[in-house]
Amino acid sequence: EVVTPDEPLRVNGDLSHLTRAISNLLGNALKYGGEAPQVTIRVQRVAGDVTISVADQGSGLASSEIPRLFEPFYRGQRASEAQIPGSGLGLALVKRIVESHGGRVNAANGPSGGALFTIELPAA
Repeated sequence: EVVTPDEPLRVNGDLSHLTRAISNLLGNALKYGGEAPQVTIRVQRVAGDVTISVADQGSGLASSEIPRLFEPFYRGQRASEAQIPGSGLGLALVKRIVESHGGRVNAANGPSGGALFTIELPAA
């Protein structure tokens, strides 16, 4: 599901890099979202920022692992145990791209379960 406002929201940035960051979050949501993943992408304006959130309905994030998720090569215990392929570089790349655009990225458990990743970028 994609939820966007009626009016366009703009940020100053490199289209290919920002597309890569969002694509990485979407790929993770599909990979970790369970057998029949349901993913919601929401774009909205919050104060002076444009926020892009990617939420899945998977098993969520272990709270003890959230602070390390954006470290290069870090893989959570669930990913290792389930032998889900990956190098542990995707979220580190997302963070680097977002921060190079003056933004922030956050990870949390969604209010109704699953993982919720949010990119906040300054609005143009």
